[in-house]
Amino acid sequence: MTERSGTSGRTEEKKKAPRKTFRERLREFVVIGPLNYRILFPVIFLNVIGIIMIYSTSFYQFSNPFRLLRPQLMYVFIGFAAMLLVARTDYRFWIRVLGPVGAILSIGMICLLKTRLGVHNLGATRWLAIGPIQFQVAEPVKTLFMLFYAWLIGRTLFSRRGSLVIYWGVTLLCAFLFWRISNNMSTALILFLIGLCIDFVNRPGYRRYLILVCTVIAVVAAVLLIVGNSQPAADESFRITRIRAFLHPESDTYSSSEALQGQKALTALGSGGFFGRGLGQGLVKYTLSEPYNDYILAIVGEELGAFGVLVLMSLFIYLLLQILRVARDAVDTQGRVFCIGVFAQIAVQTLLNIFVVIHWFPTTGVSLPFISYGGASAVFLLIEIGMVFSIDNTSKNRRYRRDAAREVDQIDRRRAMQNLLY
Repeated sequence: MTERSGTSGRTEEKKKAPRKTFRERLREFVVIGPLNYRILFPVIFLNVIGIIMIYSTSFYQFSNPFRLLRPQLMYVFIGFAAMLLVARTDYRFWIRVLGPVGAILSIGMICLLKTRLGVHNLGATRWLAIGPIQFQVAEPVKTLFMLFYAWLIGRTLFSRRGSLVIYWGVTLLCAFLFWRISNNMSTALILFLIGLCIDFVNRPGYRRYLILVCTVIAVVAAVLLIVGNSQPAADESFRITRIRAFLHPESDTYSSSEALQGQKALTALGSGGFFGRGLGQGLVKYTLSEPYNDYILAIVGEELGAFGVLVLMSLFIYLLLQILRVARDAVDTQGRVFCIGVFAQIAVQTLLNIFVVIHWFPTTGVSLPFISYGGASAVFLLIEIGMVFSIDNTSKNRRYRRDAAREVDQIDRRRAMQNLLY
């Protein structure tokens, strides 16, 4: 009888609890606090360098020298506006709203590539055209998948094993669809590596990952050995041709075709010296096709030299370390998972782009974050940085409130002790 009365009393208390006003709900939704300048400044510098280099690598290709500069400036402006908007809202709102449907939206956009909305270019279907808007599907998919990962891992809707099955099942399905529908192996690889990094952080244990890394190395070595020693076929895929060009760039078969871009990129890096030829004075860009995309780092090396490349890499490393710091200080699993996803995306894309330019990896078509030309890439990367700002400020606000409550509690205890003594 007592338990029932206690239960009914609690129920009545819940019913009598006053409803939150609109102002109170808005106050919870809006995140207050200055933006983390340790993240803001590297992002600004990287975007400024990217805009300058895009102009330097494209002004001579069109009758209008600002043909690519103007849209890139517009995309960066939109990206910064979206970044500020996301930074001032609670990141848990976006995870709660977009996280559950993130994987569904991603798979839906990939499947739309098979419709009339898909744009086929350079042997792959990677773009969607909806009216006047055309964007690369891979960019929103990466952001949506991070939201999905944060929602799935941060919630206890499934058992640990069930969550793991859903996690890797959706990841591998989306990567497979990118490979088969979009013919985009590089994005499939990036999605897999982002998922692997998040899983590594949330499930510590080096043995399984060591086995996986050794297996991947063995498979890659076997593929390179088989492809390198076999005779080229007339109907082989372009990926096999790229691997052959990567293994034999000096051969007459590939030196004037598939391996030409990579050789020119190495020439640009080598001719720049330590301080470079000077901004806008590069020569190799006149012979590269679309030097403002995948091989823009080679032009940075030629025009700004090894010094410019070192500055650029230092900015990337500093930014990644600050994102890791925000992930470490995050107050919940959702914030930590999203920060690790942003860290993995920027790190993986940067490393793959560098490896391609210095001829350590076959050509993949992976752009350099914040530097290469691309509207969707600029906008969604800045949106992800805005989420990192929101996670950082939310964590700081919660720690401040917790410390303030602790100090108030200590003051109350001291006053109670003083009242008892006097």
